[in-house]
Amino acid sequence: KVEEKEKFSVSSLPPIVPSFTANRDFKVKVGNKTISSSKRCRKWEWAPFTTSARSDEQQFRHWVRAGVEYPDYPYARFDIHLDPVQYTDDEYRKFLQHKTWTKSDTDRLMELARVFELRWAVIYDRWSSDVSQHKIEDLQHRFYTVAAILSQARITKEAASEVSALSAVPNADSSEPHLLEAAAARALASVEPTHQPLIENIATGTSNKEVFDLEKERERRAYLEILWKRTKEEEEEEQELRKELKLIESQLRKLKKSGGHVLAGASQSGSRNASRAVSPVP
Repeated sequence: KVEEKEKFSVSSLPPIVPSFTANRDFKVKVGNKTISSSKRCRKWEWAPFTTSARSDEQQFRHWVRAGVEYPDYPYARFDIHLDPVQYTDDEYRKFLQHKTWTKSDTDRLMELARVFELRWAVIYDRWSSDVSQHKIEDLQHRFYTVAAILSQARITKEAASEVSALSAVPNADSSEPHLLEAAAARALASVEPTHQPLIENIATGTSNKEVFDLEKERERRAYLEILWKRTKEEEEEEQELRKELKLIESQLRKLKKSGGHVLAGASQSGSRNASRAVSPVP
């Protein structure tokens, strides 16, 4: 009897893998599709593929539906890289010289920014391997400042060349689009570079404005350093203060909900008036 009971208990357990009987058709709804157990599943293949995201033409394999061919690996379109910030020797000599930055250091910074694509923690890790006085915020400020100055100089130069090209077009001064283009180009060419409108360069992740505030970043990092070096007692004290603040806020909400703040204000004003009335005349 014990053996029969054990056999019955084992046979009554649900199967680990869902199973369907051969003479019955089950249908399962997945999203907007209905899948029938009688329908044969689609074939899949362990197919080789290459991706345009790699330059070595390395071949890999993955599971795909049989008969489906991809001209390129579908996820290769997500392999997007930033364009490097580049300059000539003449541009560096005219616009980018700095008393605390040499050209070799600036070149190395631009190369690290290109390789690691503005991942500043990694860039600073590679940079700090050498003896240098520059901190991570100094590297960021130098990079974005160089990009902004280059963008301003190139926009001014392109606008000036456009003005000369438009002025050389014969019999076009009377057309309104030509006048508008010439006025816009002339304004960009004559305006102070720092007063140019904001023009972002998505390919390099920069713009023609010096948007990186070095002093604010230093202040932010100083506060972060203080926060990081707090002791356990200081954290517990802050937690207690937060609890007290929540308690005070809840009591104020209850007082406002019951209208007690109006009565308290009226009583205070009444007591002030009474004290004025009974005060002796000098």
